[in-house]
Amino acid sequence: MKLFILSFLHFFILSASAQKLSVLAREDADEAKTRPILYNERVCPLNTLALDFTRKLTGSNTYQGLSAEQLLLSIPYAPEQWSERELLHISNATLKEKLGITTQRARVKDFFTQRGEYRLKQLLDEENSKPTAAQDASLIEAIHTADEQIALFESDVKGRLIQPYNGTDVSTTRIKAEIIYNNIKTLIPPIYIPKTATAMIFPVGMSMLLALLGFITISNLWKL
Repeated sequence: MKLFILSFLHFFILSASAQKLSVLAREDADEAKTRPILYNERVCPLNTLALDFTRKLTGSNTYQGLSAEQLLLSIPYAPEQWSERELLHISNATLKEKLGITTQRARVKDFFTQRGEYRLKQLLDEENSKPTAAQDASLIEAIHTADEQIALFESDVKGRLIQPYNGTDVSTTRIKAEIIYNNIKTLIPPIYIPKTATAMIFPVGMSMLLALLGFITISNLWKL
């Protein structure tokens, strides 16, 4: 796996109802957050990837007291244990019912049968076999979203997400500015905008504008 080589790696034990799990220490995760990586065809800090990863999986910026970097970097060390954790945010009630999920979040293992069959494929095939008018569009969308979550988890486990950037042309102030900008974004709660909406609610747009202005101000002050 293409993880950063840290001088020291510290792990602590995260207790769960049925198991104990090794998690990367916060100090090491905080050190890794500023490391430059290639993500979305540009150079950015690991923090940007970690936050995107954690939000897509859990629906939040953190997970049970762990930072986004701790989650991203800990999963590959104990993937089987993490597949047992209630980790994935599933908002569609029908999908949760069909999968038998009664907890707030789903486990990766909830999406597979005891024989290893992928349950999301089964559900999608079932919906696609119906006449178009009888298909549940929201369920199909939820299946695709959950499938993306599973794929993201697998990519992290297999080391395909983190691509370290070893160039020497990275501005330290730019990296720090992006982390500050990311911190500002975490203060704005995620808001669902229906596809039928034609305009964003004014307060939401204003919050995003203020965040953008904050980033521009920091960039100018540091002469990026």
